[in-house]
Amino acid sequence: MAEDGLPARYVENCTAELARLNRKRDSIQKIEKKFKDDVLRLATTFDQMEIDSDRLKTAKTLFEQGLITLADAVLNARSMLGETEFLISKRSRLQRSQVEIDSLLRFKAHEWLIKAQITKTRYDLANWGDSVHYYFQQSIACRASYENLISFAKFLYDQHQLDSSEFYFNRIKQEHFVNLPAHKRVSLLLGLGNIHHQKGEFELSEVEYHQSLTALQDFPKEDSTKVMWYKSIIESNLGVLYKAQRKYKASEESHLKSLEALSTLVTLDSVRWREDLAATLNN
Repeated sequence: MAEDGLPARYVENCTAELARLNRKRDSIQKIEKKFKDDVLRLATTFDQMEIDSDRLKTAKTLFEQGLITLADAVLNARSMLGETEFLISKRSRLQRSQVEIDSLLRFKAHEWLIKAQITKTRYDLANWGDSVHYYFQQSIACRASYENLISFAKFLYDQHQLDSSEFYFNRIKQEHFVNLPAHKRVSLLLGLGNIHHQKGEFELSEVEYHQSLTALQDFPKEDSTKVMWYKSIIESNLGVLYKAQRKYKASEESHLKSLEALSTLVTLDSVRWREDLAATLNN
């Protein structure tokens, strides 16, 4: 431009104008690229989304025709806001209602559980077992908890309904095991071991007995008496299990461990633990 003989101020003005136009051109190109990316992303969203309203169907049709402004107009923010506020309000009412219903069902679960346990004591009733069974099921239907599940599982075990008992023991294990205190975890594993022992599933029973022994390590130190009691039971059961499998050496070792635990308990309270010691000695 200087060669054209233009005054210096014109050269400066032209250079500034060219720089501005270049920046504008770059800006437009960036906007065009971003627009294309946004349209592609929108198309992908439409393809992946379940189109489950008339408004969305219309918007998609207009978009596919390239009528983006009309598609935007169909999705009227004011109308959508009114519908959204209505639905959120309705959801809140339903949630409050659900909380109230859950609370009432919890009370009913307690009532049915007590009904079942009271009925368990009334052996003179006609259809005693069926009635107890029904009341436990009603309690669980209202709200399943550790208390009604374990009570029902133990009742079924006592009635020699081993498959049904195992089902509820396993349900407790799946739904509640992690949050149970140590003594309930041990009791649960011991119960499963007893079921599989009764069913002749010795390998599984042995695993669960050993798992219950391992779980004793989670007991607080002040519960040493309870640990000894559980240990005596589990080792005694293992002794019986090994004997049934003709593993006589392992059976003897487990019975000796049970005796050791019981001997410790007898030193604390001879009257309370004397019969258990005698039974283990007999085994």
